[in-house]
Amino acid sequence: AWLQSRYDGEVRYMAEELAGLLSWVLNLPGQTLVVLHSDHGEEFWEHGGYEHNHTLYDELVHAVLWIRPPRGWANGPHRVTEPTGLVDIVPTLIDLFDMDTEGTSPTDGISLAPFLDASRTGSLQSLQMELSNRALPFGHLMYAKERWAVVAKGHKYILETISGEEELYEVATDPREQRQV
Repeated sequence: AWLQSRYDGEVRYMAEELAGLLSWVLNLPGQTLVVLHSDHGEEFWEHGGYEHNHTLYDELVHAVLWIRPPRGWANGPHRVTEPTGLVDIVPTLIDLFDMDTEGTSPTDGISLAPFLDASRTGSLQSLQMELSNRALPFGHLMYAKERWAVVAKGHKYILETISGEEELYEVATDPREQRQV
C-alpha cells in the first residue's frame, strides 16, 4: 500500500505538471499537434512482483498513447480499445502531415489518423478491424528472464525463451491475465 501510494502521488504530480504544460502549448499561436506516451506501466504484486521491466503482463506493457491533433478530435475524443503501440506513432504522423516517405524504410506500425482526422472517420471500422487482427509483438526484458509475447485476436501468448515455458491468456475475458487457457 505504501509503494502504491507513493506511485499514485508521482502520477498525480506528473498530471498537474502536464496540465500546466498543455495549457501553455494549446494556447500557442498556430497549429500544434501534441503526442504523449509512456514506455511502460507498473506492477504492484498482480503477478508476484513489483516495479517494471521484468514481465510482459498487461500491468507492465499497457502504456499511455495520447494524441491531440491541432484541430481537435474527429468525432471524439476516442479511447481506442484495440491493441496499438508506440510503433504506430510514426505512421500516424506521416499520414497526418502527408509526408513524403520515398527512400525511407517501411515501419511495422499502422496509422491511427482516422481517429484524429474528421475527413477519415469513414475508415474507422476497417482500421479497428485491422488493429484487432494484427499480431502486435513485444518483449526482451532487461532485469529478468528473456520473454517474448504477442497480442493477437483477443489473446496474449508469452514465451520464456530459455525454459520454453508458454502462457496463453484470453484478454477479453481475463484482462488481468490470471487464468491460462
